Amino acid sequence: MSYRREEIARRLSFIYCCAALSGAFGGILAYGLTQVRSSVLRGWQVLYIVEGAITLAFAPIAYFLVPNRVDQSWFLTARQKDLCHTRLLINRRFYNPDEKFSWKEVKRGFFDWKTLIQ
Repeated sequence: MSYRREEIARRLSFIYCCAALSGAFGGILAYGLTQVRSSVLRGWQVLYIVEGAITLAFAPIAYFLVPNRVDQSWFLTARQKDLCHTRLLINRRFYNPDEKFSWKEVKRGFFDWKTLIQ
């Protein structure tokens, strides 16, 4: 919520480009790992073990290094934190920060006529 509305498209385009690149390199990695020959494990098992080990290795690091809120960001300067906080206050007119999850809204989305005709 710290990006202005006119900045979101550019930020999302970076995310989608990175997702495409990670899919490409992930496919190459997966192909290579499934070609591994072993008397004990098959290629797909090696793939699951290696990718699972990578996930297990980085999960604790991410848990401790990725902040939950902008004011807890150790890598931002005080000025950058203030800027993010100001942007958050400006963007509050576009969303409700006190809004809670509701299954009723999920059901409403599934049965909305615009969703059904797509």
